Amino acid sequence: MGDELSGYVNSLLQKETSFLDLIHLDLYPQKPEDENWGKKGNAVAFYVSRAQHESIKYKAPGVGDEYLTVVSIALSMDIFSDRAAKKRQLRLESIFSKLLVGEQPVVTDTPLSEKRLKSIYSALFEKTLKNLVQQVEGELRWKRDRAKAVFQFNQLDIPKMSPELSQLIENTLASDGKQKAGTVADLEKERLKLEFLHTLHQFVSKGMREKGISDIALMSPPTPWAQGNVGEILKNRLVGRKRAKQTTIRFYVDPTMEQGGTFRFKGKTAVFGYTVRAALPRAHISKIKKTKLTTQKQFTTQLAARIYRPVPGNKPKWMPVTVGKEKRTAIAYGCKVFKNIKGMERPTTRELAMDSFREAAKDISPKLIALMQEIAKHRLKNS
Repeated sequence: MGDELSGYVNSLLQKETSFLDLIHLDLYPQKPEDENWGKKGNAVAFYVSRAQHESIKYKAPGVGDEYLTVVSIALSMDIFSDRAAKKRQLRLESIFSKLLVGEQPVVTDTPLSEKRLKSIYSALFEKTLKNLVQQVEGELRWKRDRAKAVFQFNQLDIPKMSPELSQLIENTLASDGKQKAGTVADLEKERLKLEFLHTLHQFVSKGMREKGISDIALMSPPTPWAQGNVGEILKNRLVGRKRAKQTTIRFYVDPTMEQGGTFRFKGKTAVFGYTVRAALPRAHISKIKKTKLTTQKQFTTQLAARIYRPVPGNKPKWMPVTVGKEKRTAIAYGCKVFKNIKGMERPTTRELAMDSFREAAKDISPKLIALMQEIAKHRLKNS
């Protein structure tokens, strides 16, 4: 907790030369106490918002004890500006946000030693960082045209916590050595929602690039780091530490969303902003097949998403209005099949939940993109 990893990250990023050239990243900035710190460009932050492992002990017939350990890391990258603070606005302006979740399951016949566990964490961190850099580089090299519409992923709801998702949160609290306190559980639930939301954003963004769609802009969701750290810094700068607890900084990836998402160019209003809200109506484990030695199960995730047009002072409009209401909701399912052997009952691990959600995000991506294209095609009617 609270470890400073800048030196470690710098050493890994030195190998990513094309990425460093692309964003003109200086790996050796001046010290924060230096008055010129941060004035050379926009700040880049890497942050580990999750680092945990879950272990399951089981005994198969005829063999000794075995252990399944799932190591998880969530790593984010933010490029941000304090321009809003200079304007005396209680808002964080993020230029770019990306969060990636990595998991590594390991099966052993003895509990993992501290040395082995550290090596797995290090290897997973390096792999996740490399994948994150590759995704960021792919997005930033994406050649774009002037946008006809801009979309921001800003919300993911879990209407009813299933036992499986509740178990996922309880496992996290247990692995962190925390008791099941209400406030801590709520914070973990919000962190999980952001990880799901970023995963959905990644699949939609990838789908748009694969389809060659260059005239629709896609804004990233916020990251836990940006909300918790940059927001606190801005509050202290704007109102002082004494009043910081009384002030809330609302997070908008692009401030125009707050004003209804209307863009102007050439003297005409021609580009419109929309928010994307997603929900997990269902996430559950069901039994598929059972034999004397194994039980085959499936983790199924149902994912739904809708697009809204912000209307300042009023309820947002459900879009696109150019199609019937029954077609405005994108719905998809994702499944992860796994086996439990006799003597083992696998709980909801992050590997199962994230793999199932990734499949659902992959399934919903083309449906959501089709709704975005409909809005961009008939943007005046959908204004």
